[in-house]
Amino acid sequence: MSRPGQVTAVIERTAVDATAGTGCRACGLGRDPLTGWGALDATAAVGALAGALPPRDAHEPNDNGGEDAYPLYFAAGEKARFVKASLDFWDDQDDVYGVYLRRGERLYTSLVASVPSTVALLLWRPGTSQVTGLAPPDRRVKVSSRVGRRQRLAWTAVQEGWHYLQARLTAPSHPPVAYRLSIVRTR
Repeated sequence: MSRPGQVTAVIERTAVDATAGTGCRACGLGRDPLTGWGALDATAAVGALAGALPPRDAHEPNDNGGEDAYPLYFAAGEKARFVKASLDFWDDQDDVYGVYLRRGERLYTSLVASVPSTVALLLWRPGTSQVTGLAPPDRRVKVSSRVGRRQRLAWTAVQEGWHYLQARLTAPSHPPVAYRLSIVRTR
């Protein structure tokens, strides 16, 4: 069974690109601010649904802090979790995961993107519900040192509670960026 995000991806990716060759002189290749993905091609979209669908992100929706984050639970004695997901600048710029930390517990995270891209890792304080738009910057406790394909972030919790780990795609890329996130907690 297909998920709404997969159907949306098929519709977008089968659209006829608006370019100078198709009548839009100001439009670049791929998605652009004037025409989005281009003109709907219903025949191509229906045909594409018969083939392999784009992979679905099992953790969606997870685009904000608080209840909108995907909680990562650790089984008793488990120290590491691994997540495979994807980001799309136009449709899904942010993935947010809740990680429960006790005071003094150490968090180590690393993210490796499948293609060269501009991904950043950010960590937010317990109680944060908004990590995008007008999110208060004082709620953010740590940002990866640089933006790029490989990210690392380490933090020692000064407060017990659900911390919010955000993977953010900061610039357009095509195709969507698949990534592998590793989360390790230690005392």
